Amino acid sequence: MLALAGVSLLASCNKSTEGTAQKTADGYTYTLVKHDENAQKAQGGDMLMMHATYRTDKDSVLGTTYQQGAPMTVTIDTAKPMPGAPRDPFMSCYKVLAAGDSANFLIPADSLFKGSPDAQRPPFLKSGSNLKLGVRVLRLESKAQMEARVAKELETLAGAGNFQMLNGGVYVGFTQKGAGAMPKAGDTLTVHYTGLLADTSVSKKPFDSSINPPQPGRPVQPFKLVHKAGMVIPGWDSAFAVIPEGSKARILIPYSLAYGAQGAPGAIPPFSNLIFDVELLKVTPPKAAPAKKK
Repeated sequence: MLALAGVSLLASCNKSTEGTAQKTADGYTYTLVKHDENAQKAQGGDMLMMHATYRTDKDSVLGTTYQQGAPMTVTIDTAKPMPGAPRDPFMSCYKVLAAGDSANFLIPADSLFKGSPDAQRPPFLKSGSNLKLGVRVLRLESKAQMEARVAKELETLAGAGNFQMLNGGVYVGFTQKGAGAMPKAGDTLTVHYTGLLADTSVSKKPFDSSINPPQPGRPVQPFKLVHKAGMVIPGWDSAFAVIPEGSKARILIPYSLAYGAQGAPGAIPPFSNLIFDVELLKVTPPKAAPAKKK
């Protein structure tokens, strides 16, 4: 009898909530399409990376991260907002998610625009209508888990090739080492490049390239920059200081010397390590200033 009772209790604890309509703390209705009861649950301070699609009641797509090139990342906030301070209207949705979840939320438009002037309400979200939010969680991790993952990510990539590590954690590996001039501060560098996310679970496609631009209609042409003039991310200035003219190289850049904790919305998620395949075509010293007349 005790054994049977134990089995019954275990079954009830592991009962899946998939397909069952539930409510968030803000009263939004949601259904878990895919859920693992044993997966890591969202906690305060955790970072949630997910794809999201926003639709009207009639299933017209208002926006989706699938077309933006990168998923969105939010930090789970458990603190109550200060009076008058802006709040994320979807935070109660994020808090019910776990690693690997897929879920659909039904959010009354009147709740989203409560207290807002009518002029701020878009015409496609009329009073009494709903906003549909569909999400697919790609990753859920604490800051400590994130830091460990991104550090290991670069170490693994660098260990798979012949790389030199520079101060700050940038790695440079040559596929062709040129015999030309070494860049100096103030030189103009003419470069071909292709940029990729080190995290291939997010995307394996280049987010930018001068050789094969992912942006429609963008011309194929080298990129020019003034070395160490703050025109590019810090990891580039570090790397090109050791790359002579005529070289081809792969650069591994930690997120702290790339786009940092904020990322680049629509292309590069927060805390993203980056890979650049570059070719330094030309190093052009600055023109000497004309001599002053006596």
